[in-house]
Amino acid sequence: MLGTTFSVRHYANDPSLKVVVAQGKVSVAAHILTSGDAATVTGDGAVQLVRGIDIAPAMSWTTGQLSFRRTPLRDVIPELERWYGITVSVTDPELLARRLTAVFLVNAPEGALTSLASLLRVPMTQSGNHVTFGHQ
Repeated sequence: MLGTTFSVRHYANDPSLKVVVAQGKVSVAAHILTSGDAATVTGDGAVQLVRGIDIAPAMSWTTGQLSFRRTPLRDVIPELERWYGITVSVTDPELLARRLTAVFLVNAPEGALTSLASLLRVPMTQSGNHVTFGHQ
């Protein structure tokens, strides 16, 4: 790696790896990424590059926040599950396509979940580490 400030995300249950560069340069496979670039390396080794992205959501965890901008709920859920150690269910599949703009504190899962229910305008129920959004 050649860079200064960047984020690398790779989870055990996800074969892809994502790199976002905030400042400097980072080498990913045969590609050089600079500020505002992102690369996703898929499980089969293919590299997908995106240039000129908004890096704030990808780097927000470094300041104790989870930031989402017009992000479909289906993409928000895995982040909440990882950070808060929960499993999330949604009773209405149409909610999964709903795009959210929100900032949640990493160390305040209860507030994040309550806020999410309010944003979605659905009830939330919690049983242990399982959280359900929607009418049951």
